[in-house]
Amino acid sequence: MEYTGFQTLDKDSCQEQFDMDLNFEQIEFPKDLLNKFYEIQGCTGTIKMTLKGILKNDSKDGYGHLGSNNAELIIQKVIDFGKVKYIKP
Repeated sequence: MEYTGFQTLDKDSCQEQFDMDLNFEQIEFPKDLLNKFYEIQGCTGTIKMTLKGILKNDSKDGYGHLGSNNAELIIQKVIDFGKVKYIKP
């Protein structure tokens, strides 16, 4: 998932725009979710997930592939995830 982008869907006046690296290293990765990621092909595939974690954005070098993300979400729990959907470009 090194070229994948993740962003929050819900925004309010307290949230900033984060380009996130999702860090699943702290939990056992759900195999059925991994299969959903394998279904995503190209730039228009999306999947809605509800995750619990710790948001970090204090690294000067960034996060993820070549530091291309400005934040990292250390996943503590996968609460829910939906179907893979495609948006017409």
